[in-house]
Amino acid sequence: MKILYNATTNAKGGSAQRATSFVTEAIRDPRGHQWCLAISPAQADAVTGCPPEIDVHVFEEKPSQDRQSRKLLRSLEARFRPDCVYSQLGPAYVRFQSPHLMGVADAWVTHPSLRAFRTLSFPIEWIQMVAAGIYKTCWLTQANAYVVETEYARQSFHRLHLKSLSTISVVPNTCGRQYTEKGEWEGGSFTSRQGTLRILTFAAPYTHKRLEIIPQVAAEIVRQKPDLDFRCVITLPQDCRELASILATAEKLGVLQRIENWGVIPTLQGPEIYRQCDACFLPTVLETFSASYPESMAMGVPMVTTDLGFAHDVCKTSALYFEPDNARDAAEKLLQALLDQATRRRLIESGRAVLAQLPSAERQYQIQVDLIEAFVRDRLRRP
Repeated sequence: MKILYNATTNAKGGSAQRATSFVTEAIRDPRGHQWCLAISPAQADAVTGCPPEIDVHVFEEKPSQDRQSRKLLRSLEARFRPDCVYSQLGPAYVRFQSPHLMGVADAWVTHPSLRAFRTLSFPIEWIQMVAAGIYKTCWLTQANAYVVETEYARQSFHRLHLKSLSTISVVPNTCGRQYTEKGEWEGGSFTSRQGTLRILTFAAPYTHKRLEIIPQVAAEIVRQKPDLDFRCVITLPQDCRELASILATAEKLGVLQRIENWGVIPTLQGPEIYRQCDACFLPTVLETFSASYPESMAMGVPMVTTDLGFAHDVCKTSALYFEPDNARDAAEKLLQALLDQATRRRLIESGRAVLAQLPSAERQYQIQVDLIEAFVRDRLRRP
């Protein structure tokens, strides 16, 4: 079977991590298929040493933003003549001629919430987000079948966009192979390290991530535990406006020295970042299935996140939950995760149990390829 794998739009955040994991597995085990990989620069490291029988094309610009990239992707399909196109996380922003299976993990499309909209400025950003949602939905309708990450997203996508449930499959998210190959749980510690404690927020600068609360949380930690030596670690591009805003707020609150920006982290270096930190903090108010959740479980780093349904669905008892946008509550939970050894032990052990119920990166890949094969067989059976 000839499969065109499309990850040209998956350039940052969780989508880049998931695409990197898939590419890594496809190179290890092509399953007898002929692959053509159309990827973003975020997956470039994963294809180093790729065997010559796998055709690889790195797209420097996203098709969503570059007309020439869309043209190149269409010409690639025309030359390769695949049995199907699999866009792991769409929209693809290209009308393919081949049968198209598309992943959907954009919570703004599958299950937007009023709380998430309240993170936007009214009315301009509200109008922009609604317009973007309509635009993305128009492109999503170009696919023949879909893959989502949770049953909640499947049901919501079905209701909002009138797609038949029979065309929507669920493949849970997980962490990449790099998080388990380098020593399962070795990053976890029931006791905090001596010296500076680090709180990791491993996230791209999306509005719904609510990263702007981090300086307020740092100030609350200082207020509640003034002698604690800690740093809040973020992973933002040096030139993004979100970083400038966070640093300006931190300076105003007198906690600038508590913020460390480690810049954009290549996906394969993720485990090393977790090993250097003592707790994870994800203040997001809208997710489908953040990769930070299983990654923190795999590395044995306790998670503190928002007390919302999507977080409970994934983390269950392996996280501490705080009231969204409540910096004081977040600080209290983080101090508990950092300093209460019984809590740390419980969260780390629970994380192991929860992660064991999720598919491994290898198994997730196998499930996706099974879906691709079934999708193609179903299309061939149709008159």
